[in-house]
Amino acid sequence: MAPGAADVPPLDPASLANVSPEQYALLRFHIHPSARLVASRFPVAAIWEANIRTDDDVPEIDLDAGADQLLVIRRDLTVEVEHLGRGEYALLEAMSRHETLGEACKAALAHQPDLDLVRCLQEYVRRATLIGFSL
Repeated sequence: MAPGAADVPPLDPASLANVSPEQYALLRFHIHPSARLVASRFPVAAIWEANIRTDDDVPEIDLDAGADQLLVIRRDLTVEVEHLGRGEYALLEAMSRHETLGEACKAALAHQPDLDLVRCLQEYVRRATLIGFSL
């Protein structure tokens, strides 16, 4: 994560009203500058959470528990770690490479065919993960 990343205003959903539906697939969304995607074959979120605990009740970590795909992002002054499904990770990863919305959706559905893309996009706008777009 870029600790010194600039604070930026969230995406105004009303700005999408100026885009014709025929152009939606060509949109290139911009991800918050503090956001980083982390993929590991280990449960890195559980390891991180165990290491930031202030009590002595640290859970045992099973390194064979499976892979983690995470979004690490600073919102306001708080660093948040969010678990992502395979499709969500593919969607954000494609967007971080400045691929079009059409390409990003195709990548996401290839990893998770039942992913609710509309819900994901609404959440990313609502939570300021997506901060802008270009055509």
